Amino acid sequence: MLGWLNFASQVAVVGDVGVGKTSLISTYASAVFPSEAPHTLPPTTPPAERCPYPVPLQILDTRFNGDSSLSELENMKDNIARADVVLLLYDCGSVNSLKRLKKEWMQTYLAPAQQRLLRARLLEPRSTVVEYAQVVLVGCKLDTRVHKSGAAQGSSSNSESGMVSISHVDIERHIRPLMEEFPNVETCMECSAKMHVQVNDVFNYAVKAVLDPIVSSLICTRILPLATCV
Repeated sequence: MLGWLNFASQVAVVGDVGVGKTSLISTYASAVFPSEAPHTLPPTTPPAERCPYPVPLQILDTRFNGDSSLSELENMKDNIARADVVLLLYDCGSVNSLKRLKKEWMQTYLAPAQQRLLRARLLEPRSTVVEYAQVVLVGCKLDTRVHKSGAAQGSSSNSESGMVSISHVDIERHIRPLMEEFPNVETCMECSAKMHVQVNDVFNYAVKAVLDPIVSSLICTRILPLATCV
């Protein structure tokens, strides 16, 4: 256990623009939901007491959309490649955000970035084991989904925003196949930074997935029970 003290865990947070990446990081690091979050945070080291494990933690924020510059794209790819764990975020209030996880993120960005790291490591003479970073799927803005869909079992639309809210059926339909296709996808969690629901759990699980991958693979090959906001 003392060996953990020399281990620094890097967690990259990625996802569609506006999904809540920066707010999630800021809320975890400060225990306060930001009224106005910046576009992107610099590498963030939360206070040691925020994590139950005696491990230095650095959280890498990212910003990328169709209008982003080449440097922003390269920065995101670098953060993905260097991370021990990648938190891939989606919006609990948007089925489209959920659908984009596979093609737009896992296939287009995460897999190529990690393959680049794999090739680099294979060139190292002493390298014997090469693994992709674990990926944890995180549904953000859980409070907006509950507000839009209530206790409905299927997807429901919000006439004001035109967005379709995610149901538990949608989670099973889209997340389960994703976890089966990509073995490094550890699990799926949901949270609300605004309501302070499971924010700590998201990052604590990310660190635990790195420190104890064998146990994680045994107990978290399923979708974790989804939280609710009241």
